[in-house]
Amino acid sequence: SRLYIVEHEYETTGGYVDIFLRKNWFTTGLTRYEYLIELKHIKSVRAHGRAPQQDSKDTQDKTDRYSHTLQQVKQQAVEQINRYEKGLKRKIPEYIQKKINEKKSDQSIVIPELKKIIIITSSRKVEVMEEVE
Repeated sequence: SRLYIVEHEYETTGGYVDIFLRKNWFTTGLTRYEYLIELKHIKSVRAHGRAPQQDSKDTQDKTDRYSHTLQQVKQQAVEQINRYEKGLKRKIPEYIQKKINEKKSDQSIVIPELKKIIIITSSRKVEVMEEVE
């Protein structure tokens, strides 16, 4: 898209962001958001075909461990993306900053708000896709 510059493994002082959709100031001044996206993958309980037909207690134990792992990975992703946000150095091009400082900017210049998205997948589906506040 001409609206964003896609950066992968973008370096911040807090680590490396998986994907940073950065506003492309040279094509439009109207982009309202920039995005940090953290991707995680977990192994599914059924990652290797059908789960063996075992007693329901064993199946329940695996499901409980999977749910616990999903919550741990989600918490880790939230912590990471918040750390990346703190370490992110967002730059407004000099010519735009000059217009803003001189109060000569027109209404078409929009300083983008940062959105943080985490996506957690398993072998079969997207388990979590949500915005982090």
